[in-house]
Amino acid sequence: MSRYDEVCAEHEWRVPEHYNIAADVCDRHPPDKPAMIFEDHAGTHREVTWGEQQSLANRAANMLAAHGVEKGDRVAVCVPASPETAAVFFGTWKAGGILIALSVLVLTGWAGQVSLGQMSFVAVGAAVGAVATATWDLDLTAALLIAG
Repeated sequence: MSRYDEVCAEHEWRVPEHYNIAADVCDRHPPDKPAMIFEDHAGTHREVTWGEQQSLANRAANMLAAHGVEKGDRVAVCVPASPETAAVFFGTWKAGGILIALSVLVLTGWAGQVSLGQMSFVAVGAAVGAVATATWDLDLTAALLIAG
């Protein structure tokens, strides 16, 4: 057995029974402290406080709950990087959802252009996912694809 295999065999995750990553990563920070400095594709800078991030995350969690998202539901999110994207991630966790973060970069590349081949790849993936969900009776109550 290799050293890597030994370390893996000996490792044990110690996660509290009632742990929510959004509370640990987002909510514990003072509202007036800076959370991030965001630069969009046009080069515009925006400073975001933890208070703003917490408020956005709460709005996202409430929106997801209003649409029926419950603990254990999977939520797929496909949006460009932004403070709002982080808020949707935190909001998903706050609502008890399981985040499935889909990368816009994989679809668009660095140039931000989507080819017909890439779109067909996404369409086939969505169709396969739908068939798999129905065939295996997966609990996929909420899969939100949010276009940015």
